[in-house]
Amino acid sequence: DRMKYGVLGDGVNLASRLEELNKRYASKIMISINTFNKKKVNEGFLIRPLDVVAVKGKSQGTAVFEVMGRNGEVDDFAIGIQKLHDDAFTCYKNMDWDGAISKFTEVAEKRNGDVAAELLKARCLEMKENPPPDNWDGVEVLKQKHF
Repeated sequence: DRMKYGVLGDGVNLASRLEELNKRYASKIMISINTFNKKKVNEGFLIRPLDVVAVKGKSQGTAVFEVMGRNGEVDDFAIGIQKLHDDAFTCYKNMDWDGAISKFTEVAEKRNGDVAAELLKARCLEMKENPPPDNWDGVEVLKQKHF
């Protein structure tokens, strides 16, 4: 007799989509807000915000983050990049396009073409030219599963 086991559910689907999203942001380890909110994760690792996305098939967005390394094992350069990127992302969420563009540019220059910073900078440039509505929630609605 044989049995087949499988895992189903929204969490498994999101994990699969996050794995694929790593390609879009050129990150190695991506986590969702649910994992980020775990005390051991938040205190144990250097983490930067990447985006708020609604994966294909979902209408509600979820914040996603890149794990940059274990606290105590990362250098001052990585800590500085994380802080600068976090500041840039705060500007982005507050629709301070010029502030976000400036800080994302600095991240990309310091980190030799950081893909996530370049992607968000390009989005800010677009938002500056074509401002979003007043009720903008910052969610990037993804139309595809693979990148």
